[in-house]
Amino acid sequence: MAVTSLIFLLGYLAGLALAVFRHPLFGLYTYVAVFYLHPPSRWWGQFAPSARWALIAALVTLVATWRLAPDQERRNWRDHRGIALFIWFVVWIWLQAFWTISAQHGDFMSLGAKYAILLFLMYQLLQSWDDVRGFALVHVLGCLYLGVLAFLAPPWGRLEGVGGPGIDEANSLGMQLGTGLIFVCALLLDKDWRMKLVAIAAVPFIVNGIIQTESRGAILALVVAGGAMLVFGARRYRKFLLVCAFAGVLLLVRVAPDNFMERMTDLVSAAQQEQELDASASGRLVLIKAQFEMFLQYPMGTGHRGTAVLSPKFLDQKYLAANTREERFGGSRSSHNMFMSLLVEHGIPGLLLYLAVIIWALQTLRRLRAPPGQELSQELELYRTVVGGALVSVLCAGMFADYLKAEVLYWCLALVAVISELARRDAPVTSETEPAVDAPRPHWRAVRGPHGKA
Repeated sequence: MAVTSLIFLLGYLAGLALAVFRHPLFGLYTYVAVFYLHPPSRWWGQFAPSARWALIAALVTLVATWRLAPDQERRNWRDHRGIALFIWFVVWIWLQAFWTISAQHGDFMSLGAKYAILLFLMYQLLQSWDDVRGFALVHVLGCLYLGVLAFLAPPWGRLEGVGGPGIDEANSLGMQLGTGLIFVCALLLDKDWRMKLVAIAAVPFIVNGIIQTESRGAILALVVAGGAMLVFGARRYRKFLLVCAFAGVLLLVRVAPDNFMERMTDLVSAAQQEQELDASASGRLVLIKAQFEMFLQYPMGTGHRGTAVLSPKFLDQKYLAANTREERFGGSRSSHNMFMSLLVEHGIPGLLLYLAVIIWALQTLRRLRAPPGQELSQELELYRTVVGGALVSVLCAGMFADYLKAEVLYWCLALVAVISELARRDAPVTSETEPAVDAPRPHWRAVRGPHGKA
C-alpha cells in the first residue's frame, strides 16, 4: 500500500471513530473530505481498498445522530419550508419513474434521496456558529486540495479530470472552486488567526485552479456572486468585499495566461458587437430552442437525462457529440442549462417545486436583516453573506451548465436552514429590552458523556 493511501485510510478511520465516540459532526466533516479526496479519481486510490467511502461515512454519521439528545426548542428540519419543498421534489422524481424515457433516471432517484438525507444530517449536526465555521473550513481545505492538484497538472489545454464525482470536468470544477473562493472571505474575517492563514494560503491555488479551467461561466458566476454578497452583506463588510473584488481582478489580470484572457475577451466582444458566437455558445442556444420543443411534447417531464435521449430527434447532426453508447443515433447532446433541464426532464411540477426551493432560500437570507436600532451577530451577518454569494454563484453558473446534481448547491440550501435556525436562537438585542436569546444547546459530550453514557 502506498504511503498516501495509508494516510488516507488512517485519517478516514479516525474520522469515523470520532463520529461514533465523540460527536457525529466529525462524520459529516469526513464525508465532505472524502468528496474532495475521492480515492477512485487519484493515482493512490488504486492502492486503497475498494469501498463506497462516502456512503459508509454518511451511514455511520446517520447512525451516530440517533444518540443525540432531543432539543425541544429546535425546529424540526421539515418545518423549514424550503426543505419540505425539496422533499416533495424528490417524491416527484420517484413518481416520474412510471413514465420516464431515460434508463438513467434511477440514478437521479437515488441521488435525490441521498441529498434529502444530507440536508437532514447537516441541519441536525450544525448546531452552532463554530460548527458552521468548521464546515466552511473543510470546504475551503477541499478546494485548496483541488487547487494544488490543478497547479501540479500538466499545462495542456483546459483542466479536466482533476475533481471528483460531479466536478471532474472544467466548468463544474471552476464552479466548485468559485464557491470555495467565496467561503474564503468567511475565514479571512474570522477572529482566529489560524483561519486567516488557511484562507491566505488557499487563495492563490484556488484562483489559479479557476483560471486553468478557462470556464467563462465560472468567472461570470463569481462576478454576479460578488454583487449578491453586497446585497446580502452588512455595511461593515462592504469595503472589505470591494477590496477583495479589486484584488481579485488584479490577480486575475496578472497571472492569467493569454488563452484565458482571449476566451474572456471573445465573450465580451460577442455580446457588444453582436458578432457570430463561437460553436459552443451557438450550439447551446440551438439546444435551448430544441429543449423547449421537447417540453411541449413532454409537459410532465421525460425523466433524468431525457434531453440526451431526445436530442437526436430535435437537433441537427452537427450539434450532437459523439457517444459510443448511442451510435445508432450518431451521438447525443446533454443539457447545458439546469433550468431547462428542470423544465424538460422534470416537467412543470418539478420546475415549480425547485424554483420554490430557490426562492425560499434567497428570501430567507434576504429577510435576515436587523431592524432599525438593532444589530445582528457578526457570525450571522458573515455567513449570511458568503452562503448567499455561493448559492447565487451556483445558480448563475447553472445558466451555462447543468448543475442540478451539484452537491455544493445542496450544501448551501442546508446552510440556509441552519443559519435561519441559529438566527432565531441569536435574536437581536435592543437597548430597551432584555436579550431574547434561546439557551444554546449543550454540547453532545456534555449531555451523553464522552462514550455516549449519561
